[in-house]
Amino acid sequence: MDIFEALQDLEAKYDFIFKEKQKLARVSATFLGEKQTDKSIPARIIEGEFSIVFSSPEAALNKGPWRRCITQGVFHDNLKAVVIDEAHCITQWGGEFRKEYSHLGELRSVVPKKTTFVTLTATATRSIKKDIMKTLDMDMKKTCIISVIPERPNLSYYVQKSSKIWQI
Repeated sequence: MDIFEALQDLEAKYDFIFKEKQKLARVSATFLGEKQTDKSIPARIIEGEFSIVFSSPEAALNKGPWRRCITQGVFHDNLKAVVIDEAHCITQWGGEFRKEYSHLGELRSVVPKKTTFVTLTATATRSIKKDIMKTLDMDMKKTCIISVIPERPNLSYYVQKSSKIWQI
């Protein structure tokens, strides 16, 4: 399984979690991408049935049925925000590995002007943050940056002596 397939599996898992929780939260969610097997999803997104739609950069940017979902209809007109998780990938993966990450700024041209962009990352350096803002055409005067030390008290590392030799 390559990283692209792993990310698509993650999207599917998010979709499952939201389906389980949406009744309580009164939200409806789905995902875009080639792993989506429900053929009715594109029309339902365009009609505005979903309040949250997960998408990979590839599905959102490549011209085709998935991109049409976010550029037409009620969903497009009511779009409130584009949220990009793991935004450091815009710089770190946006070169040769997953080119679409470096083109996420193009979403500005297909979503309503009022749409807020939210980028999330726990590992961006100061220069990567600047590059993210430049790539996504984010105005520094209109941008709120919240920076928190990524301390994870719930994670622990243990080292244990072993006679086994591991090859990576």
